[in-house]
Amino acid sequence: PGSPLFPSRTLFLCSWFARRAVDNMYGWTRSIWRPKPMVKESAAVIGLASNSVESTQAIAGAFANHVVTGDVLVLSGDLGAGKTAFTQGFGAALGVTERITSPTFTLVHEYEGRLPVHHVDVYRLTSADELIDLALPEMFDKEGVTVIEWGDLILPELPRDYAQLKISLGELSLGPDSRRIDVTFSGHSWGVRSVELAGALGPWIDGGASC
Repeated sequence: PGSPLFPSRTLFLCSWFARRAVDNMYGWTRSIWRPKPMVKESAAVIGLASNSVESTQAIAGAFANHVVTGDVLVLSGDLGAGKTAFTQGFGAALGVTERITSPTFTLVHEYEGRLPVHHVDVYRLTSADELIDLALPEMFDKEGVTVIEWGDLILPELPRDYAQLKISLGELSLGPDSRRIDVTFSGHSWGVRSVELAGALGPWIDGGASC
C-alpha cells in the first residue's frame, strides 16, 4: 500500500523501478547509456547544524562557492524542512537576482547566475511518463547546476556523482528554525572536493560529523 503522505507514490515508484530494473544498471551521459556500479561510491558524510534560515542559506552559499557546471544537489526532508530556503541561499551566492520559489506545480524553474541553476521538484510526480518528460539526462548535460527537491525519490535515475543534503528539524532549544543537515558526497567528483568543502563548512559542522 502507499504511504500516508504519498498515497499513490509508493505504487508508482514500485512500478517505475520494476520497469527500469535493467535500465537502472546504466547512467546518464549526453543521452547515451554508460555502465555504472550498482552501489554508488559514497565519499564522505558531514553533519551540519543551523540555528536560523539565514544560517541555512549561508551553508548553501558555502556550497555554491565550490560547485562546477554539471553538479547535482539532492535535497531531501519533510515538508517545511527548508529545501527551498536552501536553494534561495544557493542561488543568491551564484548571483541569481530573480526570486527563487519552489517549482512544486511547474516541476522545473530555471535561473540565470554565474552558473545557471536548474531547480527541480519531483514531489508531485504521479507517473513514469512525467519523470521521463522532465528530460533529466539533457538537464544534467546542460551548463549549470541542478538542484532537486525530493530527489531521494529518484536516486536510481541520477548520475554517479551527486551531493545529497538531508534537512531535518534541529533541537527545539535552539529555536524553531534550527535544522540538522546531513550531507553525503557520492562519486569521485564530490569526493575530491569533500575535504575542501568540509573546511568551508567548518562553522556549521556538528560535533558528530565525520569526513
